[in-house]
Amino acid sequence: ILHCNTIGPRNFGFSEFVLIYDASVICWSGQHLPWAIIAVLLAAFVIIPFPFYTGIAIRFPKLKPITDVYCSIYKDSQRYWVIWDLLRRIIIVMLGVFVINFI
Repeated sequence: ILHCNTIGPRNFGFSEFVLIYDASVICWSGQHLPWAIIAVLLAAFVIIPFPFYTGIAIRFPKLKPITDVYCSIYKDSQRYWVIWDLLRRIIIVMLGVFVINFI
């Protein structure tokens, strides 16, 4: 939803910022705008802060049943490693989505 690129000659002002997977969709306008806003809000308030929410939940024993879903492979004294694992996964996905020419 957010992977856009400029196509067309940039020197003459005819370039357009279009969606990579469907070049007929112009990014950040028309039909793309509401979906892009939803994606940015989800990333900002759910996906990126999720490891931090997990870190807070690990510190409270009452929330242990909730954190057991994704922390059960670690001993109780080592549960903080799930935070690093989640951050690593988010970084890998963000590199794959947002970095176009990384090789």
